[in-house]
Amino acid sequence: MSVVPFELVIKRKNTQTYLCSHIQLEVDEQNRVLQCMVCGLVLDPLTWMLDHCMALQSAMARIEHIKKEYKDMCTTIEEKKKELRRIKAQIRYCEKNGNISRLASRSGLRKEVTY
Repeated sequence: MSVVPFELVIKRKNTQTYLCSHIQLEVDEQNRVLQCMVCGLVLDPLTWMLDHCMALQSAMARIEHIKKEYKDMCTTIEEKKKELRRIKAQIRYCEKNGNISRLASRSGLRKEVTY
């Protein structure tokens, strides 16, 4: 048996905001309703499910965005490490040959640097 993934698209006309997060629910199987044990509000099960699906979908989108940012930052760090190694190698080469002005001209500096 295979599971077919699908993307949830939710279109809602009327949204309500509650101060209670309705995390403790009692299920009334006969009347097919949910009742919040904290505030006593009777909830429509479909609306409750849609709200939670939207919250999960939003969380997944944020997770994917953060993963992409992390990957981009790792790439940038690796590039900066390579650049740092290259610059350190140039400094060692110039210090060894006593030609610090060559380093200044390669790095785009206009004035001469002397010790």
